[in-house]
Amino acid sequence: GGSGTWNIVVENGFVTEVTKEIIEKPTCTFILDSNTFLSILSREITPQKAFFTGKVTIKGNMFLALKMNILVEYM
Repeated sequence: GGSGTWNIVVENGFVTEVTKEIIEKPTCTFILDSNTFLSILSREITPQKAFFTGKVTIKGNMFLALKMNILVEYM
């Protein structure tokens, strides 16, 4: 279990929505499995390390996506 697509809307550095609804033209998209996502949330691995070790694929604004470590610090 735990598979599927989730969309997290971040505006001005704050999570404003978590939804399964399709977001048209997202700024950046992360593609990863649920185990990697949970490892990021539990701070076992940083989003950057997950990306650079091939556990995460990023589409869209790469610079913004790699700054998402800041988001994890607020969770």
